[in-house]
Amino acid sequence: MRDLPFQSAADQLGAPASGKVSSEELLEVYLSRIDAHNETLNAIVTLDVERARSAARDADAKRASGAELPRCTVCRSR
Repeated sequence: MRDLPFQSAADQLGAPASGKVSSEELLEVYLSRIDAHNETLNAIVTLDVERARSAARDADAKRASGAELPRCTVCRSR
């Protein structure tokens, strides 16, 4: 999973649907990268971790129940 952030966007978006990684796992990869690099980059101004985790859990639960989801379920604005 360490190489996941360096895969294409299409591969990353398809990973949860294919079962290679859960939405929660994908999110955690990026949260750890934000934690590691944002102090230097200062690229993230507002981060709503709990809302992101909730959306990822919801997507994983829906996918587990057999629902077909858009590839970028947790990316859409609410």
